[in-house]
Amino acid sequence: MAAAQNSPVAECKSPIPMSSLEPDPIHEASARKIRVRAKRSADHAAKYKGAGQLLASRHSERLRAKEPAHYVDMSTKASRLKSLKDELANCSKELKVQVKRRGLLRNRTLNAADLRALAGTVALSATATAELEQVLGHYA
Repeated sequence: MAAAQNSPVAECKSPIPMSSLEPDPIHEASARKIRVRAKRSADHAAKYKGAGQLLASRHSERLRAKEPAHYVDMSTKASRLKSLKDELANCSKELKVQVKRRGLLRNRTLNAADLRALAGTVALSATATAELEQVLGHYA
């Protein structure tokens, strides 16, 4: 009994209860994962508005200031290209050849010669061709 009284453990009376010294129910790594998942879902929800309209934005203010005002992210570009290719699948072979020859699926702007070639391929009516020539005449 004398040995138990001389030990430092027996003499130490802590004012902190042992229940408060137990580890937290959520480990810090798990808590970090929970916070990251919550932030990711909030960012994802903020990215979409209304009926699926995509609001692409950058997280970096510096990059947002450098980019054009009408930023379109890569997933939107890819989905537009895919839908354009799907629509082109139903078109005539001559139109597909002209689109491929002119490289229109490579995000290129149309010049007057490309537009005239496409108009000839799809056989526009005489009035539509005249209107097209009138518009192209303003930009020539």
